[in-house]
Amino acid sequence: MKVDKPQKKFLNERRLIGLTLVGVCAVAVMVGYFDLMSSPLMPRCLFHQLTGWNCPGCGSTRALNALAHGHIVDAFMFNPFLMLAIPLLALTAYSSLATGKTADRINGFICRPWVLWTILALIVFWWVIRNIIGI
Repeated sequence: MKVDKPQKKFLNERRLIGLTLVGVCAVAVMVGYFDLMSSPLMPRCLFHQLTGWNCPGCGSTRALNALAHGHIVDAFMFNPFLMLAIPLLALTAYSSLATGKTADRINGFICRPWVLWTILALIVFWWVIRNIIGI
């Protein structure tokens, strides 16, 4: 049976989406089952170790671990910026994996220079504020 190119591309995209979902579920189960925070294998923030300051991502692993265990408030307290960025990350992942008008619109919006500069400015703002306030 011969498959034409558009259908083959569609099947490859479906396979990629399926494998991505399986991988995400496997990581979620692993994070939910194991207590990653007590593991000596957990990486430490090199920037924090060298400077004593928090980087924008400090607390992200603890936040994702808390989120996997259903502790949304704790996750927000570990890294509020990450928790607010999760919807944008989900949209970006969707637009990267999916096809169609909606995915094209999302990708077109996210890739606009002013959106990227705004995201960068928010990251830098969060980096400075969290070290001034001590979050």
